[in-house]
Amino acid sequence: MQRPHTGLTALLLTSGQLFGPVYSAAAEPKPAPIAAPQIHTILINGLQFMPAELQVHVGDAVIWTNADIVPHTILASKSFDSKNLGPGQSWQWVPRRTGRFNYACAYHPTMLGTLSVQ
Repeated sequence: MQRPHTGLTALLLTSGQLFGPVYSAAAEPKPAPIAAPQIHTILINGLQFMPAELQVHVGDAVIWTNADIVPHTILASKSFDSKNLGPGQSWQWVPRRTGRFNYACAYHPTMLGTLSVQ
């Protein structure tokens, strides 16, 4: 013979209706893995930034290396400025925010580049 449900047992059996559904940890979505920062290289050669356009992520390192025989700069108004970058020298910048950063060489205004940061 089955015992009838007591008030406490009935409350426990219907608690899912009173307090909402119960979820297991396996049912919760997992956050997307965070990608490790990457290193990107831009070569300065023949009075050009190569590549001239580059897409990176916040936290990635971008390294410009001057392979020309003359000095250059990497200048994005109000965002970054490498100052003088002599032949054979490198300069690094790590973006801390998203956006599109157009940059140029102060000595050679036809040298243009763009960083798109996601």
